[in-house]
Amino acid sequence: MIAAQKVTTSCPYCRASVPVEIHSIIDVGQNPDLKGQFLSGRLNSATCPNCRRTFQMGGALLYHDGSKDFLGIFLPHEINLANKDRQRLIGDLNRRLVDSLLPEQRRAYLFQPKEFITLNGMVEAILAADGITPEMQRAQRERMQLLETILRGATSADALQAMAKEYDAKLDLNFFTMLAAMVEQYAAEGDTQSANMFAALYQQILPQTSFGDKARAQQEAVGQINQQTTREQLLNMIVAAEDDQLEAYVMAGRPLIDYGFYQELTGRIETAQAAGDTATAQRLTSLRERILALTAQLDQASRQMLEEASTFLRDLLQAPDPQTLLQENWDRVDDAFMQVLEMNLEAAMQRGNRPVANRLNAIMQTIMQQMQSAQPPEVQFINELLTTEYPSGTRKLLVERRAELTPDFLAALDEVAGMMEQQGQAEVAKRLRDVRGQAALVV
Repeated sequence: MIAAQKVTTSCPYCRASVPVEIHSIIDVGQNPDLKGQFLSGRLNSATCPNCRRTFQMGGALLYHDGSKDFLGIFLPHEINLANKDRQRLIGDLNRRLVDSLLPEQRRAYLFQPKEFITLNGMVEAILAADGITPEMQRAQRERMQLLETILRGATSADALQAMAKEYDAKLDLNFFTMLAAMVEQYAAEGDTQSANMFAALYQQILPQTSFGDKARAQQEAVGQINQQTTREQLLNMIVAAEDDQLEAYVMAGRPLIDYGFYQELTGRIETAQAAGDTATAQRLTSLRERILALTAQLDQASRQMLEEASTFLRDLLQAPDPQTLLQENWDRVDDAFMQVLEMNLEAAMQRGNRPVANRLNAIMQTIMQQMQSAQPPEVQFINELLTTEYPSGTRKLLVERRAELTPDFLAALDEVAGMMEQQGQAEVAKRLRDVRGQAALVV
């Protein structure tokens, strides 16, 4: 791990002394969190304890992503060094990076960093290496500008409602995905205040948008399907569904949409035709075509996700250092990957293949540890409360950790409960609110 440099500087606004941690080298494999901080413009920033204003420190920056064979360096014009001194500075940063890597990670490209004259140019190159095109980058910048516009203009509930109406077409899945990602990122970095602010905005603006109406309709649809739902019941739901609900019904009920399901639907079409009800027959025929298209899309996407997850798991099993490979590709650890990992672990244990099972189990444990360590203390505490027996177990835990029941933590409980409700997880939301009530009595 490459340590940050701790310095004290003067606030550019009030001249007070401010401690700052300066990162001159980012190695994504060793510290993946720094990548997010850099791309969001929060790396090497500090908040003055006196005037509470935030500022950012400049300086040389070396960026390395071993999974992409990417090495870039930015030297700001303000440094104004002679060429000989520039090369010495680049060499020093490069040497520190190489010294921190394992021998097998030291490859030829490490000795030829690409120089960038602007930070924005480096950011664009990093995103391009991640497969994010200039068009996608431009769209993301526009979403960020829209978010800034809303934050500046939403000075009251009425103002927020007016802005939601004005920008309704742009407040889509991509916008709310970005907003949710910001909440998770700030929470993971321990910035509870920012996480709560964006979570509150998410909850307040979502119900006032067309996308929110559609999401709510889909959640209601999904909530009607459970393990007891039959094919006939699912078909009745789909036939009566609004357009906004159809895709959600198909996604949630995909295991029930089989040959028997289509037989039942075809039977209804034939019954309508026999009764001379041409309109109903045509509507059901069109519905059948839409269901076929949706299931084909879902199945193709599912196959692709599982294939990519299987490929990544094979890479991990063959890697000399799977932990480093995991850190460099943490974004590939998703639900599909965990499903493939669990299936392979179970199969290896059933076959009695102990070496493979041990290696798979080690990967599983590494992931669990990484997930837990990445969570801020508040999130870990909330998860612990959710897995503890209610009400006596949670009450005992709250009493034991009374000192942690700060206003920020109680606010976090409210925010998470609200988000769970928005996502259709009513039981989790109710449990969190019950625990919130217990916590209020303990404080």
